[in-house]
Amino acid sequence: MMTALNILLWIFLGILALLGGILALVLLIVILLLVLPIGVRLNNGYEKMHVWLKIWFFKIKLSPGKELTEEEKAAKKAKKDAKAAKKKAKKEKKKQKAEEKARRKAEKAKNKPPKPKTKKKKKKSKKLPKPPKEKDTLGMVRALWASLRDYDYPYAKLFCVRDLTLVATIGGDGPAETGRNYGKAAEYFGILYPYVTRIFHIKRHRIHVNPDFAHNKTQIKFDLTVTITLYKFLRAALAFWRSFKRNKLIYCKPQPKTEELTVSGRSESESEPKAETPAQLPPA
Repeated sequence: MMTALNILLWIFLGILALLGGILALVLLIVILLLVLPIGVRLNNGYEKMHVWLKIWFFKIKLSPGKELTEEEKAAKKAKKDAKAAKKKAKKEKKKQKAEEKARRKAEKAKNKPPKPKTKKKKKKSKKLPKPPKEKDTLGMVRALWASLRDYDYPYAKLFCVRDLTLVATIGGDGPAETGRNYGKAAEYFGILYPYVTRIFHIKRHRIHVNPDFAHNKTQIKFDLTVTITLYKFLRAALAFWRSFKRNKLIYCKPQPKTEELTVSGRSESESEPKAETPAQLPPA
């Protein structure tokens, strides 16, 4: 008897340990997803745009996909055509089934004698109709814009630019125009550089603006890595929601209030007894 109880106790403790381990693993995964940076890397330095998904220091290539051989392309096309033909046949079968069902329903309704029409009495509702709510679109837009402009949270710094490499080659129709375009581009980059670095969170960046007097071609090559942390995003969403509720009360029109009905079907204002006014005495 004691041996059986000991076995059951050990089984129970093992199940508790297994459940605790699973719960701890799930909790660890949730914490890692909230804390680890998740983002994308974009690079147009190749013939096609290359995109990677980044989770911490792991990278998963999204595009471009692997080049297919002629046999793989033919097999993929045949599979796609077979799938389309199967879908079309299924659609035709469903259509025929619906037509057959409608035909049977029409025959059944034709053979069935008509029922005598009886007037249904409408029940009187004691509830008063609610006034329609007015949509204040302009107020909602102003509240959203004011919430984004509030200083509750620096929303632009949610996205962390971990690595930015930008190479701008400036050209023109000739060497003289290339020089002028290069001067304007350098001036614009000089104006925008401190503004962008102040608003956005940029860790590492390398920006090069070069004139192309040999080929007179204009092109921009970049290698950009942008990440976001989920717990910061949740904090920003909470700050935005608080700010939006505050600005909604300021910019949106107040909605009309509805009167609550009592048990007798009257509103509270009607059910309250009116104060008796003192009777006026005739003049002496």
